[in-house]
Amino acid sequence: MTPPIKKKAEGSSVPAPDTRVAAREFIDNGWSVVPTPKGSKAPVITGWQYLRIKKGEVEKYFLIDSNIGLLLGEPSGWRASAVKGTRCR
Repeated sequence: MTPPIKKKAEGSSVPAPDTRVAAREFIDNGWSVVPTPKGSKAPVITGWQYLRIKKGEVEKYFLIDSNIGLLLGEPSGWRASAVKGTRCR
């Protein structure tokens, strides 16, 4: 596995998180993820509703600073999510 690239967040001395690491963690926990471009709330891949990314495919779909969308319902084992701020529960 490739280690995350330690790129600093704009205007910060703290390294920016690598979205690919987070996407793999979501997959490990049973969530179905879909990439969303940075600064956007909507996926742009045609047929994203049917996309089922496996852990080994994360680099193919996600950039370091992509957003992560979660496919809820059946694709994620009927898990639900409550989002507040930048934390997901």
